[in-house]
Order: sequence, then structure tokens, then C-alpha cells
Amino acid sequence: MIHEKVKEIINAFFAKLGLSNRVDDISTVSQNHIRPTRIRGLINEAANENELRKEANLKIIKDGDVITDSIIHYKSIFTKQDVEKAVKDIPDLTEMELLVQQVLNSNRILELYHDDGESSKYFTTIEVRNEETRIIRIANKINDRVYYNDIYNLKSDNVLADTLTVLTSNIEILKYLYTLDIPFSAIFTKLFRIGEVNAQKILKWIL
Repeated sequence: MIHEKVKEIINAFFAKLGLSNRVDDISTVSQNHIRPTRIRGLINEAANENELRKEANLKIIKDGDVITDSIIHYKSIFTKQDVEKAVKDIPDLTEMELLVQQVLNSNRILELYHDDGESSKYFTTIEVRNEETRIIRIANKINDRVYYNDIYNLKSDNVLADTLTVLTSNIEILKYLYTLDIPFSAIFTKLFRIGEVNAQKILKWIL
């Protein structure tokens, strides 16, 4: 082989110069050179890690509660299509559909209806609804208790205009927020910031 002949010439040249350097054989990795065999090993190792990671992800998304939590992390209300999107990586279509039904039939899930009783095809969870109820309760108390001087102080503190509007307007606005795709934690944060100017009073109302 040409490689072998060149190797011998180079090694003889190194020896003549009194150097210890030598050209390795193809199958030798004494100096940790990445040769064809080693490259294949790295590729196989990466492929195995990817397969293990994929299997782990599939096990996670086969848990109905995990799927629900992943959806409501960024959406207050969702549709069946959102659930299907969350489980789309499951290769078995029958298993995927059963998991979708498991999520939608969970006792955590609340289906939303229009005023005429017709299904809106939207869903939420008990946790989101409880948070919504808490926000409305606190907002009602704020709406009932804040007086003109409080409003003046809030304005002077450069409170966000949209938050101030929610505070001073009819509380019915908040009662319709469940129909919007807005995380209620964000609304609660704004209300809390408003209440900071009267922290003791707000705390008293809540308790």
C-alpha cells in the first residue's frame, strides 16, 4: 500500500533526525487520532444518545398531566388541536388518539360553553379557573375600596394606563377575560403592582 511505503520513508527520516515521532498504523489510535473506526464509534454513540433521548421524551408525553401542564404553561384556554400538537411525536396513531382523549376526559379539564349552552370547543383547567376566580375576587375588592385619593396617587406613580383602566372600570371586564387567551398570572401581577402603593390595605382586603 502507498500509505505503508510513505509511512516507512517518513519514519526512517524521523529516525535519521533522531526524533521519536512516528506515523501510526491505520488501526492504531495511540495518540487519540480520530480515524475511520473512531469516527464510526462517535456517530453510533451520538445516534444511541438521540434514540435514548427520544424514548425518554415519548415516556414523558405519554403522561396526561404532563401534557396538560405543558399546554397551560403558555395558554389559559386551549383546543383539542393543541393537545394533538403536543402528542404529535407519538408514532402509534391509535395510542396518540387515546392519549388525547385521556387529557380531555381528565377531571382537571373544564369544557367552556357559549351562553346558549353550545360547546365553544375550548377547554381550560380547574387550576386556571381557580386562579381566575381569585383574580376577580381581589379585583372586586379593589374596585369597591379604592377612592378618589387613591386613584390620584396611583396616577402620580405612573401606573400603567391599561392596568389603571382595569382597576377603575366596571369589574365585568375581568369576568370576560376567561374567553381570552391570556395567562391570568400576568393580570394578577399587574393588579399586585397597582396595590403596592397601598400594600397594607390590599392585604387587609384579601385576608
